[in-house]
Amino acid sequence: MTSHQPSNFFQLISGRFISLLFTFTLCLYLVFMPIETYSMEAYVPDSVSDLSMTFSEKFCLSVSEGTEPEIAGEIAAKEMIRGLIFSPVIKELMAVPKKELVSELSTNIFDKCGPSLTISEQQIKDYLLSFADRDRANTSPKPFKPFGLG
Repeated sequence: MTSHQPSNFFQLISGRFISLLFTFTLCLYLVFMPIETYSMEAYVPDSVSDLSMTFSEKFCLSVSEGTEPEIAGEIAAKEMIRGLIFSPVIKELMAVPKKELVSELSTNIFDKCGPSLTISEQQIKDYLLSFADRDRANTSPKPFKPFGLG
């Protein structure tokens, strides 16, 4: 019996060593090669989804009248902002991540006026992202000066 104990001991140690080595290797792989996961559908509030549909309709109307897509986006945005200034929906709109909002807008635009567009859905996404970045780049916080005082 004593002659089998060292053999069992080495088998036990080698089994644990192999499982530890496998676990360590798996952990290293997951740390240095993380798995990318993508959401199939992002949550966008209904009010923001309605705004997206309205924007898409205004955009498509401008494009169908012969306006270039870049200018049609600016026209639709200007028309939409007037109704949003004092609306509580603006907070929901600002809470939606920019990429998710752009993705929904481009999908709606492409679904509504795809045949009349001269650009692809990816080009629409790129334009909307640059449009959002451009408008945010020129803004800077300004101090509140009631009645010009201060």
